Amino acid sequence: MVLLHGRTGNRVDGSRRRKTLELINSRRTNGAATDFDVARAETELASTEADAAALANRRAALQNALAVLLGEAAPAFELPILNAQLSAVPAIPAGLPSELLERRPDIAAAERRVFAANAEIGVARAALFPNITLGGGIGYESTNASWLSAPSTFWALGPLQAVLSIFDGGKRRAGVKIARAQYDEAAADYRQTVLTAFREVEDDLSAQRLLVAGEADQAQATRAAEKTRDLALIRYRDGASDYLDVVTAQTAALDAERSLLQIRARQLQVASDTFRALGGGLRK
Repeated sequence: MVLLHGRTGNRVDGSRRRKTLELINSRRTNGAATDFDVARAETELASTEADAAALANRRAALQNALAVLLGEAAPAFELPILNAQLSAVPAIPAGLPSELLERRPDIAAAERRVFAANAEIGVARAALFPNITLGGGIGYESTNASWLSAPSTFWALGPLQAVLSIFDGGKRRAGVKIARAQYDEAAADYRQTVLTAFREVEDDLSAQRLLVAGEADQAQATRAAEKTRDLALIRYRDGASDYLDVVTAQTAALDAERSLLQIRARQLQVASDTFRALGGGLRK
């Protein structure tokens, strides 16, 4: 996100360095600056413009990627270059309800697996008993006699084939144990998925709080660096310092501005990650 806005910052810095080069050329004409100062200023200007070109190239690639995600043709899609600061970071209140996590696809899928594994236990337990319709209208039941009291010859010829699976050396009971083990596995996976979701949300909320404090400190450092840069240029214009002080101050100010933009962009990224971790937004 910094790259989508960073071109403006580099353009402003390039404009400052261009004006500085004009000042140095003017001072050289008057004998107050050397060719070495001019060469150094030209180097700084060229370096800044090269950085701006690289950022513009990166921005174009990101813009095309966004066009694809939105289902639009890349040549017809364009994002305006913002001259203002980055968008305000959405406020994420404390005490979010845990029910928001139920919308997460991974939690919903893990929950469904638990339900399915629980149902499999019922299926395995049902398989322990013979699947015979008592009191039916066909076969031996139609005579209203009980097959449980039938002679051994009937068991050999009749319901024995239906209930033979009961006497299978414990295979069906093992199936129940397997189903219970699969349920325990699904339950453990569900628990781990939920704990991971809570960790992701807590990580993002902690990062957001720390970034707010970091932004305040970096904003103060940026203001101080910009003031130093302006004073260094004034001192150089008045002949009280050499151009090296100006270069050092300008570089420090640019680095501070970039760091501030990176922190603000990181805040937006963390907010986006928080919404994703919550399953989408702050409302159910």
